[in-house]
Amino acid sequence: MSRLVFAPAHHLARMIRDREVSAFEVLDAYLTEIATHNVKVNAIYTLDEDRARQRAFLADEALFNRASNGRIRSFEAVFRPRLAELRITQRSA
Repeated sequence: MSRLVFAPAHHLARMIRDREVSAFEVLDAYLTEIATHNVKVNAIYTLDEDRARQRAFLADEALFNRASNGRIRSFEAVFRPRLAELRITQRSA
């Protein structure tokens, strides 16, 4: 289990900005957790891994090219997916 999935968003943003980890590494940690636990809880109905990986790559590339203005613009989209990109089901008790 990766420590990254339990880090607050502002810590992840700082770690990515300071190049301690890449956006791609953080995404991979989240995708691993999803793959591990979604089998049991069946909470994620649709997961667009390809688009998430593409956005993480673009975030890393922007940071590498210093195109970022101090904020990681795609952070929310990569790590806190919008509902349009991720459908969650609610199981009845």
